Amino acid sequence: MSTTAIGIDPGSIVCGYGVLRKEGKSIVYVASGEITIPKGQPLAARLRRVFAGLTEAIQTYRPDEAVVEKIFFASNIKAALSLGYARGVALLSAPMEDSPGV
Repeated sequence: MSTTAIGIDPGSIVCGYGVLRKEGKSIVYVASGEITIPKGQPLAARLRRVFAGLTEAIQTYRPDEAVVEKIFFASNIKAALSLGYARGVALLSAPMEDSPGV
């Protein structure tokens, strides 16, 4: 039995993800990527782009599980809020697909 997981590193400028599959006792790299958004766009537009990119990755790789990194550093309050919004979008994108356990 194999299980596929996606790990998401949320960001409002760059959001990264990695996909791994457990096959028996082995962990196999499947894919990784980043969703890059130009800084000049309004936050709402950047968050829509993060949502669309993560939804596409989830539809492509059909993970059974998702992990979203917690925010542990931000340079200031504005950055912390933007990261929090991006993390919320990442948490929202995973359960919206039909992947079990996500």
